[in-house]
Amino acid sequence: MFEMYIRGSREDFDKWASEGNPGWSYHDVLPYFLKSEDNTELHEMDRGYHARGGPLPVGRFPYHPPMSRAILAAGRELGYESRIDPNGQKRTGFSIAQSNTRNGSRAESGHPSGHFGHENTDQRYHQEGLRC
Repeated sequence: MFEMYIRGSREDFDKWASEGNPGWSYHDVLPYFLKSEDNTELHEMDRGYHARGGPLPVGRFPYHPPMSRAILAAGRELGYESRIDPNGQKRTGFSIAQSNTRNGSRAESGHPSGHFGHENTDQRYHQEGLRC
């Protein structure tokens, strides 16, 4: 089991800001998403929507069963794009989603490295400045 990496809808963030929640527009929160992620597939994702170096590992699971390719083909047959970035510019279509994984293993939210026996277990992951 793994966790899909989906940030939420740009429209939802902008709606929250328009309802009197300053600092919650998509434009305002995007820098915090970028700061938090360590995306291993920048070359395949929409430019400007992803970054490297944050504590949260993001990438596709390395194994894709044949059914996943069949689903992408079915989407194309219906007229949808089959390579979209659900956290990027265009969100409608079919894609093999990214997840919170590193080296094929689920990364725990409390331990972004995904390893409980990691040498930095005493390190505190501060969320100061991050909007959760």
